[in-house]
Amino acid sequence: MQAPADQAITVPAKAQFYGTLNTFNGWYDSTSDSASTFALGDVTFDACTPLVGASRCQIVPKVDASTSGAYAAGIGNVKLAAPGVGSSGSVMMSIGTPGWLPSMKGALTYGAVRSPNIYTYIREMY
Repeated sequence: MQAPADQAITVPAKAQFYGTLNTFNGWYDSTSDSASTFALGDVTFDACTPLVGASRCQIVPKVDASTSGAYAAGIGNVKLAAPGVGSSGSVMMSIGTPGWLPSMKGALTYGAVRSPNIYTYIREMY
């Protein structure tokens, strides 16, 4: 996810299970999970990586206290406070899980925001 440094963001998290569907083994979204929870302390961040052309990284991510840590229909949200104007860099975020389950990481980038127009239009002239 990308965001300006002065904007709080909400990162979605999905509950998944390993199973078989139509003879294919794999991880599937658990859309019926409304019982799982995570603690705010389970959300961890790796070291900050500077953006291209930056000499240093200035991100100290903080989980907003309004994060409930609950899943509804298999989806939970982690609300992150804005790191502040002048902050830039990229960090990897993960939510701790029981030892027998894998945890995925997601990249958060602050200080570089893509244009709201994310499409390139090409028109053929005849």
